[in-house]
Amino acid sequence: MTPEQLSDAFVEALRALVERRELTLPDGVPGSVTIERPRQEGHGDYASNVALQLAKKAGTNPRAFAELIAEELGQADGIAAIEVAGPGFLNVTVEASSQGRVAADIVAAGPAYGTSNALAGERINVEFISANPTGPLHLGHTRWAAVGDALARVLEAAGAVVSREFYINDRGTQMDLFGDSILARALGEEPPAYGYQGEYVHELAAQVVAENPGILELPDDERRLAFREEGYRIQLANQQAELAEFHTVFDTWFSERDLHGVVPTSSTSGAGSSTGDRDGFETVASATSSTIGAGSSTGDRDGFETVASATSSTIGAGFSTSDRDGFETVASATSSTSGASSSTSDRDSSTSDLSPNVAETLEKLRGEGHLYDADRALWMRTTDFGDDKDRVLIRSNGELTYFASDTAYYLDKRVRGFDRCIYLLGADHHGYVGRLRAMAACAGDDPDTNIEVLIGQLVKILENGQELKLSKRAGNIVSLRELIDLIGVDALRYTLARYPADSPLTLDAAEMTRQASDNPVFYVQYAHARVSSILRNAGDLGFDTVASATSSTSELTHPREGELLRALAEFPRVVQGAAVLREPHRVARYLEDTAAAYHRFYDSCRVLPQGDEEPNDLHRARLMLVDATRVVLANGLALLGVSAPERM
Repeated sequence: MTPEQLSDAFVEALRALVERRELTLPDGVPGSVTIERPRQEGHGDYASNVALQLAKKAGTNPRAFAELIAEELGQADGIAAIEVAGPGFLNVTVEASSQGRVAADIVAAGPAYGTSNALAGERINVEFISANPTGPLHLGHTRWAAVGDALARVLEAAGAVVSREFYINDRGTQMDLFGDSILARALGEEPPAYGYQGEYVHELAAQVVAENPGILELPDDERRLAFREEGYRIQLANQQAELAEFHTVFDTWFSERDLHGVVPTSSTSGAGSSTGDRDGFETVASATSSTIGAGSSTGDRDGFETVASATSSTIGAGFSTSDRDGFETVASATSSTSGASSSTSDRDSSTSDLSPNVAETLEKLRGEGHLYDADRALWMRTTDFGDDKDRVLIRSNGELTYFASDTAYYLDKRVRGFDRCIYLLGADHHGYVGRLRAMAACAGDDPDTNIEVLIGQLVKILENGQELKLSKRAGNIVSLRELIDLIGVDALRYTLARYPADSPLTLDAAEMTRQASDNPVFYVQYAHARVSSILRNAGDLGFDTVASATSSTSELTHPREGELLRALAEFPRVVQGAAVLREPHRVARYLEDTAAAYHRFYDSCRVLPQGDEEPNDLHRARLMLVDATRVVLANGLALLGVSAPERM
């Protein structure tokens, strides 16, 4: 009997009592009853405080209410005993045969065990990496790759239709700097001031030249554009390949250029037109490129501190290179190579020269009264919906703010049919939560339903007691590639996913890779390998695991068997809770507890016969329990994007 089945039994008992008018519930019989595992042994298999919750409304005291339920529920199939404790707690002991059937159900369900329909019918967009295609993905992106993908997996397990989305910051001054840095290295020169450093720029330059014979002989303007677009294509492909190796595959790679209707002019362009298309979602990233037009912005979130260093005399209004994740980027800028972002023309807030996507969005909001002109700029009335101040969409010089792009991008997602848009943003974006919610409200949506913003915190990796900060290849960041090589995909993903995303982390590389029981990822994977070993040995002895799964479950009466069965029965609730609460780390902590329960079972209960001992029903029932444990550990690790090894 699972907690869900026991909850149903409680509901049926309440319904029967109400129908016989032994109880009165003015608000009706609840659809479910909270079932918990007792904290102390001897208090049964499960417990509920439903009597304490409903007694006052029923006009009786909790203990009398509990006694009525106990008498009614005691007649239900699968209930061995039910006890009223204290002021009205109900402690339930489940029959061994009923409890044991959980293992058979788990084995029968296989990979589907743990899934539910809790979020069935919801279409959810999860945007959890937003990066400039100008360099390697770094440690901040790595945390979001692990957490965001694990979140998407538990949402899918709870029945939602989920699309993973990567927003490519491929429009703006940093793209010109990127191309100019690659071109400089190809010519044997130093990158421009505040350009891109690191060995990867040398590598990109060599690859661009090797794949495009004659590119150095192009006229200057064409050559500059060609290097930028080819570098973009290669670097984006590198990001996609590294993320795939990290078990993170996106359904959509959305180009910022596409949002603004930028059209390519180079024969070597088209770097951004890529999509994972995992589930048949429409690809929206046409990702075309051109010379960057005036007023492009790559990260200005209206008041966030720009992490790129720049001289004040060279920065165009609104220029920023911080990506949407809020993590530091490698680039800085000067106007010597990117004057496109600075504009001195005295333009008004007309949307006539904007891309159709953005212009249509802004005109729609203006028609609904949510936009207004002031000081030759275009503003959104976000204060009408709780923001601390109204937000500028188009500056007095005609430049779009990043907030304008965000508005158009959000509405684009809604047009694509997503009921809920989840954003995973970096630690310096707390102030952005209110404005995004207000923007959704201005668009006519419910900010409590249609948009969610999750804020992550920074993570540090230590090696030999020192923080990893610099990378010879990548410049001044620690790259995903180097982290994979240093720590490994499984250890890195599991460790990053096992903590709440809003918790700052300091992790030790040696601890994450150590093969010891106090290393959580090793502990859980070892439990799976141990289970797999027993199943292999059973096969060698001629055991039929399918037959074992249908054997008598009444044999599983040992306390350690019951403990493990109850742990396995919790898995669907844990997955559903992780999805509803947006906390995939709950799955990791559950797996560690379940692995511990399995190890205690293994130490106390011999599974296979020894010597000349003939296999009996107890051996078969325990083998079924072992197989059920394998299913749960494998399914849980899969939700975290971590492998379940059969040998270690």
